[in-house]
Amino acid sequence: MAAEEQEACSCSQYLEASEDSFFDWSSTGLKSFCALSLGATADDLNMHLETIDDASAITGYTAMNFQGCNMGKSNESMEPLQQLLEVNCGTLTALNFSRQALGIIVHASLLTCHCIVSKDITPFGAKLPKERFKQLHCRFDIMFGPAQRAVQQSRLQGVGPGPTRPNQMCAKQQTPLIALSRSIGALPHLAVLDVSACQLLGPKGMRYQSLICLCEALAAAGGALTRFRACSNGLHAEGLMILASWMHQLPNLQVLDLSRLADTSLQDDEAHSLAASALNSCPHLVELDLRGNRIGPVGAAALASALRGGSTLEVLKLSGNCVGSEGAQALADVMWQAECLAELDLGANNIGADAKDSLIEGALRTLSLMRMPLQANALSEADEQLIQEYMQANAELAKLIADPEHYDMLSQSDAVYESVVCKFNFIPVAALTPMKRNPSIMGTPGALREALLQAAPPSKRELLLASEGAKRKAAMVKRTSSRWAKNALRSVGSSGFLGKF
Repeated sequence: MAAEEQEACSCSQYLEASEDSFFDWSSTGLKSFCALSLGATADDLNMHLETIDDASAITGYTAMNFQGCNMGKSNESMEPLQQLLEVNCGTLTALNFSRQALGIIVHASLLTCHCIVSKDITPFGAKLPKERFKQLHCRFDIMFGPAQRAVQQSRLQGVGPGPTRPNQMCAKQQTPLIALSRSIGALPHLAVLDVSACQLLGPKGMRYQSLICLCEALAAAGGALTRFRACSNGLHAEGLMILASWMHQLPNLQVLDLSRLADTSLQDDEAHSLAASALNSCPHLVELDLRGNRIGPVGAAALASALRGGSTLEVLKLSGNCVGSEGAQALADVMWQAECLAELDLGANNIGADAKDSLIEGALRTLSLMRMPLQANALSEADEQLIQEYMQANAELAKLIADPEHYDMLSQSDAVYESVVCKFNFIPVAALTPMKRNPSIMGTPGALREALLQAAPPSKRELLLASEGAKRKAAMVKRTSSRWAKNALRSVGSSGFLGKF
């Protein structure tokens, strides 16, 4: 038990230290609505909107950042926020609801419902017998905000609009996310959505309604969605399965952050479903973050199988998933086949020394992978350092392939130099041939030059061009061409041809 607690502690510290690069909400290219302070409520938004006289001042926004606000925690209407989304539906591309309790239950339809009997207000959620409701000659009034509450107060005082029909029942209970889902689904250009730490699970009796409504909204507006984040929501296994079943509704998704989504370890079939659906259902996925979900070796094997099929994935974050040595070996066996994969985070996964050979072999064979964090595992420092040297060698090889004639390979450290030499047997010949024009490699006898010529033997034409006779002929042609050019210029100048201009 102590070992498990220690592992969980190290995993938590590693996850907290990880970078957050989901989306830059402070980008100067965005027209962002972020006029509210932390902890602001829907009523605060309503009062802010009432102070604006010019309607154009609340339209044309491309991004709305409500991170850390307090909307949804109290029994208040979401209508001000719904209206703000609707008037910007033609331009809104990014929406941030992170760190808000959008999944908790509130009163009916989020429009605070009250039963009015003899000028006494009884909350609709009160435990009253059904027979008592039938006996009461009452009405249910729906209130939207401060102005509507003032109208309700005037009704209690005997003035204002008359009562509605007796025994009129209000809509069923909802959550803020259910109320907002229709507005989210009506945003045709929505490309970025962040609902991290939003308490997507509701109370008993309506546990998954908010999540299902969110999925339906994503399906309605999924054509343009490219970045989706739902991390730190503590979903149960059933919630994960619901979310996984909707992944195919997001065909253009490129960045998916589901880190710390599960609150317990997943069963084998659940881990397989979550891992496989995330990759197989999104053909254009570039970045997948599954940190802290404890998918285990079965989930890692499912991801490895998806990577083997020619995935477009460039970044895969799996730290804190308890994949173990078995899962690490499955990923190492296919990492060289994932030609687009540039980052694979395997930190805090309880990977033992029995997986070192597979990881080293995979790091040697892969050419695209440039970052593979392995902190908080049971690997030796020497093995981890060797793997990181192979990663750095891939980065230098990418620079060499991009500019083969000017890149200085001799400026690298001896360790990286030796790692590059070891990788020449796995580089395609088409990529090796341009490297023969690099003066730092071909002009300096050594292991790198020998490895290059061994991996890509020179052709007959290259041998002829490199022979002494070819060099003398090239020098003679150069001198002859220079002499002919000087004579031609001298004859043209003496004829007076240039003087006409």
